[in-house]
Amino acid sequence: MGLNSKGQLNLRRVASFPTELNEISGIQYVQQNFWAINDGGNPTLLYQIDTFGNILRSFFIPATNIDWEDLCSDGDSMLYIGDFGNNNNNRTDLAIYRINLNQPQNDTFYPVRLPFSYSDQFGFPPSGSRLHFDCEAFIIINDTFHLFSKNRTFPFDGWVKHYQLPVFSKNNIALLIDSFQLGGFMKELFWVTSAAYNEQKNTLYLLSSDKVYSFNNSRSNDIFGGTFTTISFGDISQKEGICLDDNDNIWITDEANNGPAGLYTLDQMGAKQKNIIKQKLMAHFSHDSGIIAVSEQTEPGRLSITHLNGELVFKKGYQQSVPIAIPTIGWAKGVYILQYTTKEQNFLTKIKIY
Repeated sequence: MGLNSKGQLNLRRVASFPTELNEISGIQYVQQNFWAINDGGNPTLLYQIDTFGNILRSFFIPATNIDWEDLCSDGDSMLYIGDFGNNNNNRTDLAIYRINLNQPQNDTFYPVRLPFSYSDQFGFPPSGSRLHFDCEAFIIINDTFHLFSKNRTFPFDGWVKHYQLPVFSKNNIALLIDSFQLGGFMKELFWVTSAAYNEQKNTLYLLSSDKVYSFNNSRSNDIFGGTFTTISFGDISQKEGICLDDNDNIWITDEANNGPAGLYTLDQMGAKQKNIIKQKLMAHFSHDSGIIAVSEQTEPGRLSITHLNGELVFKKGYQQSVPIAIPTIGWAKGVYILQYTTKEQNFLTKIKIY
C-alpha cells in the first residue's frame, strides 16, 4: 500500500434531473449514453439520459426492485443492476441483473437474474459490530464483479470490505478478498455509496457523501493497491452514483433534497492539493432550550450544519473566537452533521435533534 495523499476538487453541477429521477441511485456510461436507475420502492425502469439531465427514453425491467443501488457494465453491451441494498443486513435474496443493451424488445429489457450471498455472513442480521453486508457499489473487471460494502457497524470501525464474484459463477458466493480502513468516526461521511474503475489507468474510485477515494495501480488481485488519495468536494449531500465516460471524465449524481437531483462533474482544472486534518468537533444539543452549543474555536472558519438527507440548514463564517449557539426552532427531528472548516483543519461531529 502506498502513501495517502489528500486534495480538493471543484464539484461542478451541470444538470438537474426531472422528478422521475429524484432517488437516482446508480449511473453508468456505456454505448455513448448515460444509463440510470432509482433505488428501492421505485418503478423498475432503466433510464437513458443525456448530459443535460434529460430522459431520452425509459425501459421497463420485469424484475423486482427491492433495493437497486448501482450499475456497472463490461464496456460493451452488458449492463448490470445491483439489487444488493441491505440496510438491515438481513436479506437472503441479494441479486445482480444482467441486461443486454443490444436486445431491447420494444421498451423492455428482459434481464437474467444472478442471485448471490456473502462468504462470511452467518447471521441475518449479524451483531452490530459485523454490519458489513449492505452494498451500494460494484465494478466489473475481466468477467468478475468486485463489490464494496457500505459499512453500518456499531460502533463504526471505518472498514470497507472487498468481495469478488465471477460473472458466470456456479456457486453464487461472493468471496471476501480484502478490506481497507477508510477511517473516520461518522459512518455517514465515510461509507461507500458507488464505485467506478478506469481500466486504462488501473484506478479505482469509491464515492462517499462528501468525497471520492481513489486507488491508483489498482488491479483485480490487489484492488486497494498503489497510492490512496482522498478527494474532498467541500459539501455534503446524498451522493449515490459515480461513473466515467469515454474520455475518463468523472460524473457523479446525488438524490433530490431541497431541490432536484443533480448531475455533477469534477473540475480537474480546479484542483488544489492541500492536507486537511480531520478532527472531532465538540458540540452539544440541549433539548430543554433547543440550542446547539459549539465549543469556542480559536481559528477563523465556517460552520455548516446539514441534515443526513443532505439539506443544509445552517451556514455561517466566524472571524474571531466567540461562543457559538444555534437555535433549532422549526428544525425537523433527526440527525445532523456539524462541520467547522478552517484553512488547515476540518472539525466534524453529528448531533441528534429530538
